[in-house]
Amino acid sequence: MASSREPPDPWRPRAAPAEPSGRPVIADTNGLMAPFQFHFNLDDELGRLLGSYRLIVPRRVLWELAALAKSTPAALSALRLAQRYEVVEVTDKGDGALVKAAMLQKAAVLTNDKELRRACFAVGIPTITLRKRRHLVLEQ
Repeated sequence: MASSREPPDPWRPRAAPAEPSGRPVIADTNGLMAPFQFHFNLDDELGRLLGSYRLIVPRRVLWELAALAKSTPAALSALRLAQRYEVVEVTDKGDGALVKAAMLQKAAVLTNDKELRRACFAVGIPTITLRKRRHLVLEQ
């Protein structure tokens, strides 16, 4: 058993799989890297925050993680983690792709990016962000 001083394992499987009918959440690149930078379990935190959820990763996020993985260990780990979730194709580029995907899926967006958060708030999309390097919060 892990001592209370050891950080949570970002790879530890969740207690129960996310339900396909759960709340959709679109993941941004930095949202997927955060568990490896700040040592928390993404599935546990999303489960605590939302109950059931469905994490969706735009293919462009996978491409960005693959490019970053060459120089950033957290990106490589995030890329491996992202491949466990549903991947969707998006036609737009940059933040617009995530905003559009969130609107189409009626989803929240998992990100710590200030500009993306502003873009989401401008059109009424809730965001999920990391607070105090320990837990996720839902902002609506």
